[in-house]
Amino acid sequence: MKLHRTNWVNSRSADLQSRDNRKMPTRSLFQRLLLGALVLTSPMSATAQAIKPTMKELIAAAQSERVLTTHQSGRFGNPALWQDVQAAMKAKYGIDVQLNGSPAAPSMGQMLSVLIDDYRAGRKPARADIFNSGGEQLLQLAQADVLEKIDWKKYMPDLTSEEITMGGASLAVGLSPYALVYNTKIVKDPPKSLEDLTDSRFKGMVFVLPYVYGFVQLGVIKGPKPIYDLFQKMVCNGNIAGTFRTGQLGRVTSGEIPIAAFNGSIVDVEELKAKKAAIERSDLGGELRIGGMEYSGVPKNSRSPNLATLTTLYLLTPEGQEIYYKHTGNDSPHRKGSRLQKLVPKIDFIETPEKVQANPEVYTKLYPNMVKLLERGC
Repeated sequence: MKLHRTNWVNSRSADLQSRDNRKMPTRSLFQRLLLGALVLTSPMSATAQAIKPTMKELIAAAQSERVLTTHQSGRFGNPALWQDVQAAMKAKYGIDVQLNGSPAAPSMGQMLSVLIDDYRAGRKPARADIFNSGGEQLLQLAQADVLEKIDWKKYMPDLTSEEITMGGASLAVGLSPYALVYNTKIVKDPPKSLEDLTDSRFKGMVFVLPYVYGFVQLGVIKGPKPIYDLFQKMVCNGNIAGTFRTGQLGRVTSGEIPIAAFNGSIVDVEELKAKKAAIERSDLGGELRIGGMEYSGVPKNSRSPNLATLTTLYLLTPEGQEIYYKHTGNDSPHRKGSRLQKLVPKIDFIETPEKVQANPEVYTKLYPNMVKLLERGC
């Protein structure tokens, strides 16, 4: 059966901004996940030496650098996000800087490869002054030693060990929870469990993420074989009709996608429900309580390392979290006042780079095998 593929042109859905763009070359991903031990004790780089030691000096140095560019598409390249952060940082720190979003830039996965290749080749400056990613991508950057290891706590003493990852290479700034999403006019009797997704009544109705996220993370808590067998049944029964991107909920409300497995956000669903759209979300009877942390870090060859450091820290202030939530639908459960923590009070698995590294059977075997199965069919 021919699958309906996602249009990977960087565009917005009719209802909401696309919230995710994490597609990446699978061969590159798996090679990098097999690199081995992390490099956590590398010599101090010129960027580390340039990052100022106190908050007052950091702010002054950030002002002198003046311009920061994200150079990645999806929600992390959304100009509106960075314009709001820019204005708020001016109000908080008194600095006049320019934070550039880049909606037409490469995807997160493509920029991941660019940053690693440029760093290894010694190209300066980095094409992105700051980089936002998920735990899996962050692990690859850490293995390649691309990100600066920063003593974040000297600027923000209340940071916890859960927020600082990979030896200081990055800070956790938000949580992206997964949810099954469906059109309530078409799907009158929705799936109530993972096994229900294999039922013949959903033949040709299920759309999945091209990188099969959600199923990958379920492999950690359910086991690789049970999840592969379930996914194989879905493919062989003809239940999977195509792929979609997180945030393409206009395709769900229009009826093009009856069931989306799985959307990497729940707030966008709630916003559409408030507008009386024909959409609902489910955690499949409690089986789908999973998510992934989102991180922000500073490339070693960033042209604006102090501004990137200050911007990352700002995202974890109460004001920064409000802005981040407004534009991404996510915030950090580690920060006081988290809205997501109220919407998702219980979660069984949160993907972090450390958990990716600790589960090679899932991320280097189950993951590529499910992607191949999706691409070739039963």
